[in-house]
Amino acid sequence: MKLLRRLLSFIICVSCIGAFSSCAFAETDDIREAFYQYCESELGLTRDNLTPYQYVHNEDGSWDFSFYVKDAEPMTNGLVIGSLDSDGKLIEIKGPAPVSTAEWLNKEIRKCMLNYQEIYQLKQQWEPKLDSIPEKDMEIFDKIKAFNPILDFLRLDIVLPDEKCIPYEEAKQKTINVIEAMDGWKTEMTEHIDVVTEVVYIPAGMDHPVYQFIYTMRSDVELLKNNVYDREYTDEFNKKLDQMWAEEERVFNGQYPAKISIRIDAYTGEQVGETYIETPPVSGIGYTGIVLWK
Repeated sequence: MKLLRRLLSFIICVSCIGAFSSCAFAETDDIREAFYQYCESELGLTRDNLTPYQYVHNEDGSWDFSFYVKDAEPMTNGLVIGSLDSDGKLIEIKGPAPVSTAEWLNKEIRKCMLNYQEIYQLKQQWEPKLDSIPEKDMEIFDKIKAFNPILDFLRLDIVLPDEKCIPYEEAKQKTINVIEAMDGWKTEMTEHIDVVTEVVYIPAGMDHPVYQFIYTMRSDVELLKNNVYDREYTDEFNKKLDQMWAEEERVFNGQYPAKISIRIDAYTGEQVGETYIETPPVSGIGYTGIVLWK
């Protein structure tokens, strides 16, 4: 647990990069190679089956590391977690650990939220199992219900568009039209938002489906920071980030949309209900909760 807490408290691209000096790059490469070698020798996992997650260089010279396993067994966290001493010798390494039903469903829903067809498939897979979830797992669902009501979400009447529905792209464009008609919205803002959730379902009180799209701001600054290695994190790179950040600040004037949710009647193409808009400070409610918002 101590190792896991240390790993979860750092993100390589934000917290750890400053710990590497320019003279340590070769050492860093050697250490990364050691990570892969130990994953293969101890767990039988080759590098083509691993995606780097975190590297942490601790004050005592030791290293913590973690990888996502691309084809991890279901009902596990899909993570390899390990640590090396300052000489690069293995201290410990652990493969993917079992997770509760709640944790697994939470992860699966996050993976599916970008595609209404995948959400439908997840519902078909899990709906028959919801009433047989172990009591101990139900306690976890209850704890997170205020922010991520997974079970209520999966009990929605989630469907696929039928022959009477307007096309998906048409529905999506209608939500963009709604957003661009909002007070204070500029067309260039649209270039900086992305869909993070899409679902087709029949709401209570209706006899046919709606398309629901949830948008959030896509920060190119954060995207770039989260995909850069330590050797690229230079003064010049920081200057570039500052320029990009200034541009985002100019476009949105500090009012960054955390969530914008719109429902479109799948038969008529008209908006259903109000537009949900959330700007920082945010409520913390997850996307499943926003879908359930009336």
